[in-house]
Amino acid sequence: MGDGAETEVLTFTLGDEDYCVAIDYVAEIVDGENIRSLPGSDPHVEGITSLRGQTTTVVDPTAVLDVDMDALRTDGGQAQHRIVVLDSEALGTESTIGWLGSGVQEVTHVADESLDTESIGDSDLLRGLIKDDDGFTVWLDPTNSPPRRGCEAGGVEPLDPVRGTIPPTRSPFHRQRIDDVASGVIPAG
Repeated sequence: MGDGAETEVLTFTLGDEDYCVAIDYVAEIVDGENIRSLPGSDPHVEGITSLRGQTTTVVDPTAVLDVDMDALRTDGGQAQHRIVVLDSEALGTESTIGWLGSGVQEVTHVADESLDTESIGDSDLLRGLIKDDDGFTVWLDPTNSPPRRGCEAGGVEPLDPVRGTIPPTRSPFHRQRIDDVASGVIPAG
């Protein structure tokens, strides 16, 4: 670290808490409507949805992180649901997964030296903490998402536990579209 390198991240919320993921892992952002539950699936699997004809497994990161979502909500439970759809190619998987979030904030640059990896808990999903003016942002690593038992019923293969590699930098158009959706310039979906 300390070489001045930066990573572009998408910041989103779970309740009132800020989280982020490297933008290289984000395929798109969509509204969290029409999620169908899957009986017998793992507790962190919220359900499935169809995005442009492809079955997408929707995971609740708060269940993976063992976070009490009700304790995070200060809006009376009226949080807007968005799905951060992860890039299956970047993850090295054949199935599509999306993280359910309360909202999406922005795409921003984070200096690699600002990442605190010493203070994080024992969840493999946590990459580190970023201290900012508003407190902390938790950086999540989607390559460490848990397997998804029960998703086969929805026609989705279980998550391949082998770590994927980040693909070459995406086109400026792709990054601008994600940034526009995050800032509300373009509606999700």
